Amino acid sequence: MEVLVLNGSPHGLKGVTAQYIEFLKIKFSQYSFNTLEVAKKINKLENNVDYFHQVLQDIKNAEAIIWAFPVYTMLVPAQLKLFIELLFKRADTKIFQGKITTSISSSANFYDHTAHSYIEGISSDLGLKYVRGYSAEMREILSQNGRDNFFGFANDFFWRVAIDDNLEDKSIPKLINTSADLQDIVLPNKVEKTNDKTIVIVSDANPDDYNLLKMLEFFDRIVPYKVEYVKLNEIKIKGGCIGCLKCGDGSSFFYKDEYAEAFAKVRHADIVLYAGAIKDRFYSARFKKFIDRYFSNGHRHVLKAGLLGHIVSGALNQLPLMREGLEAHIEVAHTQRLGIISDDNSVAEDTLKQIQNMVLYLKHWTKSSQWKTPQTFLGVGGGKIFRDLVYFNRAVMGADYRFYKQNKLFDFPTRNYMQNFISRILMILQIFPAMKKDIKKNMNKYRVKPYEKMIEKERNNETNNTR
Repeated sequence: MEVLVLNGSPHGLKGVTAQYIEFLKIKFSQYSFNTLEVAKKINKLENNVDYFHQVLQDIKNAEAIIWAFPVYTMLVPAQLKLFIELLFKRADTKIFQGKITTSISSSANFYDHTAHSYIEGISSDLGLKYVRGYSAEMREILSQNGRDNFFGFANDFFWRVAIDDNLEDKSIPKLINTSADLQDIVLPNKVEKTNDKTIVIVSDANPDDYNLLKMLEFFDRIVPYKVEYVKLNEIKIKGGCIGCLKCGDGSSFFYKDEYAEAFAKVRHADIVLYAGAIKDRFYSARFKKFIDRYFSNGHRHVLKAGLLGHIVSGALNQLPLMREGLEAHIEVAHTQRLGIISDDNSVAEDTLKQIQNMVLYLKHWTKSSQWKTPQTFLGVGGGKIFRDLVYFNRAVMGADYRFYKQNKLFDFPTRNYMQNFISRILMILQIFPAMKKDIKKNMNKYRVKPYEKMIEKERNNETNNTR
């Protein structure tokens, strides 16, 4: 069996993900493995057409294909994203038709499901038959149980290749262009701007991204605050994050380019908007490069912005997990949701109405008490993964560790000592049958009592205030 591994790790063979592949080579030595460094050698693949065509020939000859990658900011690394864009641009997708594929990732399990969902969608678009992937916590393979599970997954995958059937009845629908046509919309006159707040829009809009440019111009004309732009196609970003951890101390950086200056605008803005056009099933590789470079800011809540939102051109409503990732991005950044707008509808007026509503809410929120929506699982779960990751890697994530410690984010098992004390007392009391019976009988009464006290206090305050 000819197994082709598309290694999407910027570390190449020195990456953690590559060690999982090495394990497979040892355990399945009867198969022939060919690993292509599609992330580490992305510049050569982009600029050397002959080399790219060699890769296409290797894909054509393969019987099975494995996408291998670390998870970078809820998706594959920007380098692998660019390789995928090149495939759709340059390759005859017939070379993929009917081949069995899967995905293997290593990560801290932070939104790894969105990365695998993306690869599943891309595989379907290319004509591959996808087998549900394996998302490993980075250290998983170091335990015997982890190795046994991984071996079982791989053995199952190669069996499916042998019978030429992925045994999946799930089909990924093709994306349908249902974007509103904004060609003929009449733009309003610009409203008078104030300097009360600063809005920064990060965008990779190209001249041919007509709808995206129209949406941004419409937003700019009706919003009452000054708008600044970070135009990703005009700033020098040498490369994407390579996971070297040199920035872990908060002072060292691998690249010397214009990224830090551009992100400083974002960091100090009052309101931030990310605006991009979907290329295959996510923002463009260049946008992803900018997002991946956030890692130089660590896992700290660095944005001053109170409001964060997205304006998207493309089939966003057909990509629920991309939308989930954007929602999670807002929560993990500890900002208030400004909104997520797309032109993925057939009525131009509906798109414009969404933008008007975004501006309406923006004005309302900035002039009110500036409350924040409580985090859902998207933010709470992600935050706990970050917390554990920073604590475990504090030797190389010094800046993150100091931030988390200073802000008392290392809250495990809990810093609520009174609650700990009460819980221990209740556990001891339940040794006695009579006490256990009483506690069970009155559990809800005890649980609600603090809330009832709070309500009574607020009721008294309101009564006093109205006298």
